[in-house]
Amino acid sequence: MGDDSDRVSRKRWRELNPSERRKWLAKMGLLMALALALVLHPSSGFKDVVVRFSFLFILFRRRKLLFSRKPDQLSLAIMVYGLIVAASVAYSAHRHWSVRDALKFCDVLAMVFVAWHLLKSRAFFFGLLQLLVGALLLVSIYDVVTYLGGLGRLWEWGERWVFGPYNGHPNTASAVIMVVLPISAFLFIVTRNVWLKGMHACFIGLGLFLMYVMASRTAQVSLAGMMLCGAFLVRPRKKKMIAGAIVVCVLVLGYLNIRALNPRFLDETAKTLTFRDENWRNVGKLIAKRPAFGYGFGKRNYQTVYHRTFRGSLIPYQHAHSFVLQTTFETGAIGLAAIVWMWLVTVYRLLKAYALHRNRRGGLMGALLLSVVGMSIYCLAEVPDGFLRSLFWLVIAMVGALAAKAPENSYASAEPVGEMKS
Repeated sequence: MGDDSDRVSRKRWRELNPSERRKWLAKMGLLMALALALVLHPSSGFKDVVVRFSFLFILFRRRKLLFSRKPDQLSLAIMVYGLIVAASVAYSAHRHWSVRDALKFCDVLAMVFVAWHLLKSRAFFFGLLQLLVGALLLVSIYDVVTYLGGLGRLWEWGERWVFGPYNGHPNTASAVIMVVLPISAFLFIVTRNVWLKGMHACFIGLGLFLMYVMASRTAQVSLAGMMLCGAFLVRPRKKKMIAGAIVVCVLVLGYLNIRALNPRFLDETAKTLTFRDENWRNVGKLIAKRPAFGYGFGKRNYQTVYHRTFRGSLIPYQHAHSFVLQTTFETGAIGLAAIVWMWLVTVYRLLKAYALHRNRRGGLMGALLLSVVGMSIYCLAEVPDGFLRSLFWLVIAMVGALAAKAPENSYASAEPVGEMKS
């Protein structure tokens, strides 16, 4: 699919025959629907319909090729984790809850499958990235307008602990922005279109403002980790030293002005991480009883087991507040091993590709690596939920699609806007 799509995207529209035009329009329509559905309707039935229809479309169009190739390390790790999740339903402590959440996870895997194959085309890959940032910009504008319109009435400016009106919880809303920031910055640098540059500049500005306003400590710490990692990725060595010095100065300046940046770092909950310490101790006790296979997949299953075991606990969390602990609770050490395997393969591929390519392809790999670093830090104290979970797996699909690209210069020679030439 990737080779055919690249061949089509390099042609002018007039050179395409009717069959190629219909295929291109159908795939681009699916891509647009998928991107808009994921961002604007992350938890709706509409998104599920789009994902399932796209899955069946790709499966039907590429059924012969799909089953003739051996899976690579990344796709094999994803499949192993999927099988472990399915197996955990059989021995779940509360099977009915695990079945519901496992079926929802199947939709996530279907989205990964669709994105993996559509994004093998350069046009579709950059088209999705532009659509993704554009849709998130609309969400950010809505959040900023709602926030400013509620100053003095709906929001408490003193604490600056406000919910993102669209994506909900401040941690989730801030993490979505944090993950997409390096991708948007990369597109801002390499895109020649003035309107697209303006779109990315607006998103970066509004995104940083919203991260400041929502005051999510986890997201801000993850952003700081991304900045440090970004300084190490700068090339050549002289620029790397300058970038490192600038980042260190910015972080030290932020630390010295932490009260103005985010006063929540200095309140009582900073010591207990908003009572996560009690939650983590209790989850650790549960994991110690069933370390190998866990208690079964799903947040609802977790809530039931946790609150029935620790009836006196007042912790209201719906999950373990750590993706590492949540995965171990659900699928045990074997599930965590599959996730670590997938993460290591992802990081290895990104680092290797970034080291080999000193062009736009390498820059894109660096941007995706920063997103993975940010997600990794975030997952130590949070569990991706809602659209953030879809975004987490979408980045994995992007890495898989890029690794499947055979021509090394295909991302370097063309304009990364994802548009057909007319």
